[in-house]
Amino acid sequence: MTPKDIPGNLASQWAVVNCLFCKKQVRIRAGSRLSKLACPYCSKPLGNEDEPHQTSSSSATKKPTTHSNPQRQRRVTAKNTPIWDSNPEPQTIPEQDDTTEFLEIDPNDRSQMRLRRVRRKVHLRPWQKAKRILVCSLLVIIAVASVSLLTILVFRGGNTVTADLNKPEISDPKISELSNPDPAPEIREVSDTRQNPLSNNNPENEIPASITGEERDACLDIIHSFAVAKTPEERMALVVHPEITGERMKRKRLHPENETYSEIIDSNKLRLESGKFAILLAVRIGNLDQQRYFAFIQSSRDDIKMHWEVSFGYQPIPLELFKKTQPEQAHPFRAKLRNGDFFANTFDDKKRWYCVEVYYPGNPDFLMYGYLDRQTPFGQGVIARLDQSENIIPGLPAIETTLSVIASMRFPQNPASNNQVEIVDIPSYSWFE
Repeated sequence: MTPKDIPGNLASQWAVVNCLFCKKQVRIRAGSRLSKLACPYCSKPLGNEDEPHQTSSSSATKKPTTHSNPQRQRRVTAKNTPIWDSNPEPQTIPEQDDTTEFLEIDPNDRSQMRLRRVRRKVHLRPWQKAKRILVCSLLVIIAVASVSLLTILVFRGGNTVTADLNKPEISDPKISELSNPDPAPEIREVSDTRQNPLSNNNPENEIPASITGEERDACLDIIHSFAVAKTPEERMALVVHPEITGERMKRKRLHPENETYSEIIDSNKLRLESGKFAILLAVRIGNLDQQRYFAFIQSSRDDIKMHWEVSFGYQPIPLELFKKTQPEQAHPFRAKLRNGDFFANTFDDKKRWYCVEVYYPGNPDFLMYGYLDRQTPFGQGVIARLDQSENIIPGLPAIETTLSVIASMRFPQNPASNNQVEIVDIPSYSWFE
């Protein structure tokens, strides 16, 4: 115990003031500012900022004029009168303390003085608590994410998958539709591990199973060359089957003039039954928010030609003319088939006819209902291909099957509708063969 803490010396360091509200005498440290202190009995401030100390006449000691090391006091805002105890038990350290010291007569020895300290806990406001919780939550989330990422990198090690820089990030639904996610046996996707019969077991001539940047650039060069070509001969040199496609290009000018193409938006690659590959591209038209879809046939690593019929939606007979004339002779159409449920007019017998929807991706006007004869081997074979496959996830509906085909269709005698036709043959289950 230091000399200044000896009860006999405490009185020389303290002054006595009267509370302006409860009129009780309070001893405070000499030199303290009344505006910073609160009465321990009524919790009211002891005085104003400029108010001098009021020393009681009953005080036996005179307030010293100066103090070598005055201690700054804090105001107590306790609502209830605190309990005084000369030997307080140790308590848990609060989050933040404000302590005010007072001098009083020792109840055990009336001739001595003792030091009394009042401590209060500062409570946080609601927004301060919310701020503290938010900050702690963010720190926990960042720590968990960092630990998880570090764990993945450590345990995966060399098995970490790197991004394919040649694969665009945009996935176009039209490309997925043209890719035929449920292909017929004549089409194999790029995951097929068989060797390409055109490669002759020569690794230098083997066609890559997935599309490369060089192949994408080559396809884009073909598109630019086709757009600026002036004569049919120049265009025929860029397409597959020029002896057939050339005549079709002369009869029907489907490709637009003065159309520029800026960049490839999406791409895909399929393996065909013949061992060739089909490349599908979605290309932006100039600076417009529009795109056109192109198809290419790759016979070898360096032999890539445009499939003009698929790229520009060629049909031997326009759909509008086919619906208008309603011929009884069958005409081929490049389209997709999926299960339907519309039975009316000539095709109202569900036991004989099997209904399918005939449509073309990206063309909402191209929609008809086709019917297959259940009693013929041809109809039974197509129906078997259209059977819905069960979903591997229990409880979910079956997966719808679609076929990309070239279908021969005709109208019945005395048709009652221009969108109900009979499918009599499917020359090809692929758009590219």
